[in-house]
Amino acid sequence: MKTLFIIFSLLSIVLEDIPSKISKQNETIPIIGIRVLPLVKATLNGKEIYLLIASGSTSTVLDIGSMRKMGFGTFGATGAQEVVGIGGKKKVSYVHSAKLYLGNIKINNSLIAVDLKDLIGYIKRKTSYRISGILGTDTMRTYNVIIDYGNEVCVIGMID
Repeated sequence: MKTLFIIFSLLSIVLEDIPSKISKQNETIPIIGIRVLPLVKATLNGKEIYLLIASGSTSTVLDIGSMRKMGFGTFGATGAQEVVGIGGKKKVSYVHSAKLYLGNIKINNSLIAVDLKDLIGYIKRKTSYRISGILGTDTMRTYNVIIDYGNEVCVIGMID
């Protein structure tokens, strides 16, 4: 009985502390084109961009064709690794010098660069927006992204 009391006491302390672990810094960002393809506005090196919200993408990706215009670089052997997606195989480069923000929250995940030319064209035809990348599940998981289709917003916030 005493052991059970200790377990419940510890459990209540742990559960009581959960709300204090949630960061006060949450951002609510409108989702654009939610009826067709969900896009979110972001900032990359001070420039406004749009990202496709893709829960099927395990990585957050930037378009390698936008590298010079957006002011980021790549390192490692270009195309040394490949990713496979619905569009087939793509050569991957790793990104450096990219300051990516969703609202006021800086995204510190590792980013990869891939040629997204075909996807960019497709999304531009469907939504009239030009994307510069993909918001993948790595960032969604790290930053506790909630996609609220009913209210057409994306909520992002860290857990301390």
